[in-house]
Amino acid sequence: MKDIANTQADVSKGAVKTVAGAVKEGMTEEVVEEKMFCKHCGKEIDKDSKFCQYCGKEQ
Repeated sequence: MKDIANTQADVSKGAVKTVAGAVKEGMTEEVVEEKMFCKHCGKEIDKDSKFCQYCGKEQ
């Protein structure tokens, strides 16, 4: 019984490390969002915006 408990604990420990590693990797991946700044008001907007969402002026 003790051997079974130790084996199961080792398997679980490995699984937890694998999952934790995957979560960490996903959290540290850099999310690259293309942004630019409005030519008129200077606020940060999406790069493909035709108009500023803040001042409404055309880019």
